[in-house]
Amino acid sequence: MSDLEINNSAAAEQARQAVLQQALIEEADYISENWRDDITNGCITLGMTPYEAKLAGGAFTYEVNPDKSVWEKNADPIKVMWTQSIVPDSSEIRMSFRNHNQFPQLGMISFEVVFEKGVVVRIIKAS
Repeated sequence: MSDLEINNSAAAEQARQAVLQQALIEEADYISENWRDDITNGCITLGMTPYEAKLAGGAFTYEVNPDKSVWEKNADPIKVMWTQSIVPDSSEIRMSFRNHNQFPQLGMISFEVVFEKGVVVRIIKAS
Protein backbone atom coordinates (compact mmCIF):
# COMPACT_ATOMS: atom_id res chain seq x y z
CA MET A 1 0.00 0.00 0.00
CA SER A 2 1.38 3.42 -0.94
CA ASP A 3 1.70 6.29 1.54
CA LEU A 4 -1.24 8.01 -0.16
CA GLU A 5 -3.43 4.91 0.22
CA ILE A 6 -2.43 4.62 3.88
CA ASN A 7 -3.30 8.28 4.51
CA ASN A 8 -6.61 7.95 2.64
CA SER A 9 -7.38 4.76 4.56
CA ALA A 10 -6.66 6.43 7.91
CA ALA A 11 -8.77 9.47 7.00
CA ALA A 12 -11.64 7.24 5.86
CA GLU A 13 -11.49 5.28 9.12
CA GLN A 14 -11.51 8.49 11.17
CA ALA A 15 -14.54 9.72 9.23
CA ARG A 16 -16.32 6.37 9.73
CA GLN A 17 -15.64 6.47 13.47
CA ALA A 18 -16.95 10.06 13.71
CA VAL A 19 -20.18 9.12 11.92
CA LEU A 20 -20.51 6.04 14.13
CA GLN A 21 -20.08 7.98 17.37
CA GLN A 22 -22.74 10.49 16.28
CA ALA A 23 -25.10 7.64 15.29
CA LEU A 24 -24.62 5.88 18.64
CA ILE A 25 -25.77 9.08 20.35
CA GLU A 26 -28.57 10.18 18.04
CA GLU A 27 -29.84 6.96 16.45
CA ALA A 28 -28.99 4.20 18.93
CA ASP A 29 -32.46 2.65 18.50
CA TYR A 30 -31.58 1.76 14.90
CA ILE A 31 -28.38 -0.08 15.83
CA SER A 32 -28.78 -3.60 17.19
CA GLU A 33 -26.85 -4.48 20.33
CA ASN A 34 -25.93 -7.74 18.54
CA TRP A 35 -23.79 -5.87 16.01
CA ARG A 36 -22.31 -2.97 18.00
CA ASP A 37 -18.88 -4.56 18.51
CA ASP A 38 -18.67 -5.57 14.84
CA ILE A 39 -19.77 -2.10 13.75
CA THR A 40 -17.23 -0.45 16.04
CA ASN A 41 -14.52 -2.70 14.59
CA GLY A 42 -15.59 -1.89 11.04
CA CYS A 43 -16.75 -5.39 10.14
CA ILE A 44 -20.03 -6.04 8.31
CA THR A 45 -21.79 -9.18 9.54
CA LEU A 46 -24.56 -11.38 8.14
CA GLY A 47 -27.88 -10.15 9.50
CA MET A 48 -27.04 -6.43 9.63
CA THR A 49 -29.38 -3.88 8.10
CA PRO A 50 -28.21 -1.47 5.38
CA TYR A 51 -27.84 1.28 7.98
CA GLU A 52 -25.71 -0.90 10.25
CA ALA A 53 -23.60 -2.01 7.25
CA LYS A 54 -23.00 1.63 6.34
CA LEU A 55 -21.82 2.38 9.87
CA ALA A 56 -19.52 -0.64 9.84
CA GLY A 57 -18.17 -0.36 6.32
CA GLY A 58 -17.85 3.36 5.76
CA ALA A 59 -18.18 4.98 2.34
CA PHE A 60 -20.03 2.92 -0.24
CA THR A 61 -21.70 2.83 -3.62
CA TYR A 62 -25.02 1.11 -4.10
CA GLU A 63 -27.49 -0.51 -6.45
CA VAL A 64 -31.18 -0.62 -5.52
CA ASN A 65 -34.04 -2.33 -7.32
CA PRO A 66 -37.16 -1.35 -5.38
CA ASP A 67 -39.89 -3.87 -4.60
CA LYS A 68 -42.51 -2.92 -7.21
CA SER A 69 -45.36 -3.96 -4.92
CA VAL A 70 -44.27 -1.35 -2.34
CA TRP A 71 -42.48 1.48 -4.15
CA GLU A 72 -43.41 3.84 -6.99
CA LYS A 73 -41.58 3.51 -10.30
CA ASN A 74 -39.15 6.39 -9.62
CA ALA A 75 -38.70 5.86 -5.88
CA ASP A 76 -35.65 7.46 -4.29
CA PRO A 77 -33.13 4.59 -3.98
CA ILE A 78 -31.63 6.03 -0.80
CA LYS A 79 -35.06 6.15 0.84
CA VAL A 80 -35.73 2.57 -0.29
CA MET A 81 -32.38 1.43 1.13
CA TRP A 82 -32.73 3.10 4.54
CA THR A 83 -36.37 2.01 4.89
CA GLN A 84 -35.17 -1.61 4.70
CA SER A 85 -33.55 -1.06 8.11
CA ILE A 86 -36.98 -0.42 9.66
CA VAL A 87 -39.60 -1.98 7.38
CA PRO A 88 -37.97 -4.55 5.08
CA ASP A 89 -39.58 -5.63 1.84
CA SER A 90 -38.40 -7.52 -1.25
CA SER A 91 -36.28 -4.70 -2.65
CA GLU A 92 -32.92 -5.87 -4.03
CA ILE A 93 -29.98 -4.00 -2.55
CA ARG A 94 -26.23 -4.24 -3.08
CA MET A 95 -23.69 -2.04 -1.36
CA SER A 96 -20.03 -1.95 -2.42
CA PHE A 97 -17.27 -1.02 0.02
CA ARG A 98 -13.50 -0.78 0.07
CA ASN A 99 -11.72 -0.95 3.41
CA HIS A 100 -9.11 -2.82 5.41
CA ASN A 101 -11.39 -3.85 8.29
CA GLN A 102 -13.62 -6.45 6.63
CA PHE A 103 -10.80 -8.79 5.63
CA PRO A 104 -7.83 -7.56 7.71
CA GLN A 105 -5.56 -10.39 6.56
CA LEU A 106 -5.96 -9.13 2.96
CA GLY A 107 -5.46 -5.42 3.66
CA MET A 108 -7.39 -2.85 1.64
CA ILE A 109 -9.95 -4.75 -0.44
CA SER A 110 -13.20 -4.10 -2.27
CA PHE A 111 -16.24 -6.19 -1.50
CA GLU A 112 -19.97 -6.27 -2.12
CA VAL A 113 -22.75 -6.78 0.40
CA VAL A 114 -26.06 -8.30 -0.72
CA PHE A 115 -29.30 -7.75 1.20
CA GLU A 116 -32.54 -9.72 1.19
CA LYS A 117 -35.57 -8.73 3.25
CA GLY A 118 -33.53 -5.89 4.77
CA VAL A 119 -30.54 -7.86 6.09
CA VAL A 120 -27.09 -8.88 4.86
CA VAL A 121 -27.19 -12.37 3.35
CA ARG A 122 -23.88 -12.40 1.44
CA ILE A 123 -20.52 -10.65 1.56
CA ILE A 124 -18.52 -11.12 -1.62
CA LYS A 125 -14.82 -10.27 -1.97
CA ALA A 126 -13.91 -8.61 -5.24
CA SER A 127 -11.79 -10.75 -7.49
